[in-house]
Amino acid sequence: MAVSREIVIEIAECLRRGIVLAQDNGDHPESWVQRFPRNCCNNAANLLVVALRGVGAKKIFREIGTVENGDRHVWVNVDGFRVDITADQFDGPTIVVAIDSEWHAAITDAKPYSDLRDGLPDGLSSEEIDRLTEIHEKTLKSLMAK
Repeated sequence: MAVSREIVIEIAECLRRGIVLAQDNGDHPESWVQRFPRNCCNNAANLLVVALRGVGAKKIFREIGTVENGDRHVWVNVDGFRVDITADQFDGPTIVVAIDSEWHAAITDAKPYSDLRDGLPDGLSSEEIDRLTEIHEKTLKSLMAK
């Protein structure tokens, strides 16, 4: 099922707002929250995958590419929309939900992050995928409660 752009925007905004609130409170158990958005793109992308799957989105995968300064960056593609809540770590927009993102167009060698199974990389055991999914779901729930 394709999800509407409005729903994707709402999820991205809520997730970003929850992470920033948790950061401001300084009481979140996930250490990456305190450095958000710096070096958090993979964690944020995983949370977006879990949240988007929760509203029934099916065509979801993470993408990776190299930004102008040579750093690698990860974001989500859902039904053709690029979704990114950490581009501002590279002076990009705070939230991107766009089919044609000018900012992402400047990223070189953009491609799917890896073969994905349920939004997480293949090559991991089912137990590890279950463990990571549980961590992301708990984090997502705690952030959304903020």
